[in-house]
Amino acid sequence: MNLGYRDVCLFLVLLFLIFAGCSAPEDRVVSGELRQEALEQLQSVLRSGQKWEKVHAAECLLDLGYSQDITDIFREEETLSGTEYYYRIGIWRVLARAAASPAEKQKWVDSVSSVFSKPELPDHLHATESLAKLGISPYRVSPSIADSILNSYHNSLWLYVLWGKAYSGEEEMNQVKSKLLDIVCSKKETDTIRRLAAYALRNMKNINDEQWSALADAACNEPDTSLAYTYILSSAFVNTPADSLVSPLAVYCKEALLNELSNSGKPENYEALFALAEKGVDEDLPLLTSLVREETAAMYKNKEDIAVAASNAILRIDRRQKYTLHGIDWGVIVLYGIGMLLVGFYYSRKARNTEDYLLGGRTMRPFAVGLSLFATMVSSLSYLSYPGEMILNGPAFFIGMIIFPLIYYIVGWFLIPKFMEMKATSAYELLEKRLGLGVRMLATFFFLTLRFLWMATIIYATINTALVAIVDIPPSYAPYISVFLMLLTITYTSLGGFKAVVTTDVIQSIVLWSGAFLTIFVVSMHFNSLTAWLPDHYLEHWSPLRWGADVQQRTTIGNAMVMLLVWFICTNGSDQMAVQRYLSTKDLRAARHTFGISLIATFVVKIFLAVVGLAMIAYFTANPHFLDDGQSITGQADRLFPKFILIGLPVGISGLVASGIFAAAMSSLSSGLNSSSSVINEDILKRLIPRLVSANPLRQVKKISVLVGIIAILLSLVIGNVQGNLLDVVVKVVNLLVAPLFVLFFMAIFVPFATSKGTIIGGLASVAMAIVAAFWQFMGITVLWIMPSALFVGIVVGVIASLSEKLIRSLSR
Repeated sequence: MNLGYRDVCLFLVLLFLIFAGCSAPEDRVVSGELRQEALEQLQSVLRSGQKWEKVHAAECLLDLGYSQDITDIFREEETLSGTEYYYRIGIWRVLARAAASPAEKQKWVDSVSSVFSKPELPDHLHATESLAKLGISPYRVSPSIADSILNSYHNSLWLYVLWGKAYSGEEEMNQVKSKLLDIVCSKKETDTIRRLAAYALRNMKNINDEQWSALADAACNEPDTSLAYTYILSSAFVNTPADSLVSPLAVYCKEALLNELSNSGKPENYEALFALAEKGVDEDLPLLTSLVREETAAMYKNKEDIAVAASNAILRIDRRQKYTLHGIDWGVIVLYGIGMLLVGFYYSRKARNTEDYLLGGRTMRPFAVGLSLFATMVSSLSYLSYPGEMILNGPAFFIGMIIFPLIYYIVGWFLIPKFMEMKATSAYELLEKRLGLGVRMLATFFFLTLRFLWMATIIYATINTALVAIVDIPPSYAPYISVFLMLLTITYTSLGGFKAVVTTDVIQSIVLWSGAFLTIFVVSMHFNSLTAWLPDHYLEHWSPLRWGADVQQRTTIGNAMVMLLVWFICTNGSDQMAVQRYLSTKDLRAARHTFGISLIATFVVKIFLAVVGLAMIAYFTANPHFLDDGQSITGQADRLFPKFILIGLPVGISGLVASGIFAAAMSSLSSGLNSSSSVINEDILKRLIPRLVSANPLRQVKKISVLVGIIAILLSLVIGNVQGNLLDVVVKVVNLLVAPLFVLFFMAIFVPFATSKGTIIGGLASVAMAIVAAFWQFMGITVLWIMPSALFVGIVVGVIASLSEKLIRSLSR
């Protein structure tokens, strides 16, 4: 492909036209003025309210993401009132929730725990309640005290210990929820105990449908004179399943709660407002707005609590606003998809044989192939996971890229020449020549499994991380969208072959780079500065910056360097997608040039994406009302970039950057389809089942592409079960077989005494190590050490097994 002057100009004109048609995001249901009024109400109580009102306001602000100054204010409160019974528990609870690091949080949790450990203290009850609210089981603090309380008579202390016990484990959580529901529905317990049980269920949430029905029935049958009445209504309404909000039971609970709010003399109306904060809708805003205003709030005995709770409800409703892409954005995405199909159709007329289809006739230009390799390796997984990694864990992973010069030297001078010496279609022919058919078939199995998992994860991440954040769609639609995305990719890939893949990769590289750049530009415009949004200190929630390598620490610079070194060497020394691109160039110099371009592009884009992560931290810290309800910046780190695309970028630009994400996904999927089809055709059908080889090999390879796509779609449905942030999922799933695959090539290329059996044993040992490290944290190995440990074990076992086999043979002669 030639990207000439006219092509670049056309792209720039397109950008200009999109910018010219931009408009600001749609108006919000909560106006900026109302949001500011509610926020100022909370902050006013935080600074000048009564003691426990300050605690309640601080906790509301923390839930909403407005954490500024809270730690400083409550540290001052701790200095002034840290020895004051009762109130000190509230101070410590706020400081624990506001803590920026696990160590700081533990300090304040320990303070609360120390009071629980001394039942004779007057605020022992408050400490027990606070442990439950912090999600900490009293059994982790003092099992003997917890047991003695649960074995005594039922009172408030007993209820709080029962509530806290739920956080001992999943089984205990289910048992406690059932027990609390039994208490609420029981007529034998006092109203005080039933009220607290309902309060605990409102805080815990997530009861099943059957439990909700029982709770809602209890709410409907509770007399309005009961002390537990408002709390049971609140708990039932908050726990209402999403598909039951318009059911008669839910409607009754809400109407009863609204009726409770009309009684200014009842202190329980504060609880009704917290129920509206959880499940309230736009129609509730007029009532909530009136309660924020001083003249209305003054009618209530607990006016400060009422104003705090109403303000919190307004801001929570604001957080639940839904956004959709503008029609112009959809137009950009549709035009992009049509463009990809046209590219595939164009090149379908030029592919005359399988070599044209799979290797582009071996005449591809290094610059285009280098960008294609970059676009393949920096997939939508990278595009989504790298900003999230910066947001959650800091810059250590990116600083590790200082290892790139060494990577270029090792790959360019030790690996690429080995592949360029052979004129073949499949990299795995080298394995058969050196170690026999068995090793080649094992490598083929490793590669195909790796690529199927890779494509499945790309589909999963693109739909469940990006699309769900950009478009408000029910989760049940995800499989259908996955099918559509893969069918589109299959169509243009199977039509045009490798030339279509490289051509679309180059286009998608430009879109990818532009998306990251435009995001940074728009955030800079938002802050009216190119640098004001950059952090001026190392953020407290990031892991401490360490240079050394440590297998039991997730993120250090040394860990990142080792992981990147191993990944690039293993991938470029064994992966058909990489080797295929080197073989498509005319000579060794061009192949090295291809890898160099890919490495430079990867470096630049990773830095861009890291900066995008910093931009997202700044933007959502300044605008926490855009966060999902109940989520923090770190809690949804992987989704902040896609969310910003929807709510932060002007109309038109959102569609362009969304196209960048789908472009990156389709770029990688197309490469995976092409290389997997190549391996299946060359290494399985031609080598093992020649009778199935079609008289029309080109048509057969296209059919294989369709089959590969179907398998990837099916696998994408189970990827969501893997735990961790998106980068962790990539390493655990996508890269699980990267090291084992390279073990086979290492033995074939660099171990002259390697045997077929020894190499197979080494490869299987590497797989076993990767699995136990990824899913069972064997020997405390953290995620960035999965590949290095698997590579080390595989090579050592392979060498020992080969030497042993040689020795046994020599002794048997």
